Amino acid sequence: MPENPWRTPLTILNSLGLFETYIGEAGPDNPDSPMVGRVWLNLPYGPFQRAYMTHMANHHHGIAFVGARPDTTLFQRYVFGHATAVLFLEGRIALLDGSGNVDKSSATPRALAAYGEDDAIALRRCGLKGTFLWAEAAKRTGERTLA
Repeated sequence: MPENPWRTPLTILNSLGLFETYIGEAGPDNPDSPMVGRVWLNLPYGPFQRAYMTHMANHHHGIAFVGARPDTTLFQRYVFGHATAVLFLEGRIALLDGSGNVDKSSATPRALAAYGEDDAIALRRCGLKGTFLWAEAAKRTGERTLA
């Protein structure tokens, strides 16, 4: 199974509260593993991205840390198509390597996709700099209650 060599900066994780399940943060993960409670998904690169995002869309309770690539089929289908809200983070986010050191070569545009109204509210209120948008899925399901 895939092992994600990149870790999320703690400033991002700490701003969003606690999660019951963390995927893509420590060691190999299985895209078919059960998602329990509120899920944090640091989307691993590679051939299993669609499986992870399908699982997250079906679970619909948590936040996915993804590349800010709204032009891709993955983003169109699983973020705009299933997420409640998305926060496009300001600037390029440098990830941490397996030893916890900042790896500037990993700095790319990133987004946080919230699945479910509670996670959209947490995303809206987290204090991270960026642009918050309600996703298309929220328009269809009527989840847009937070002003």
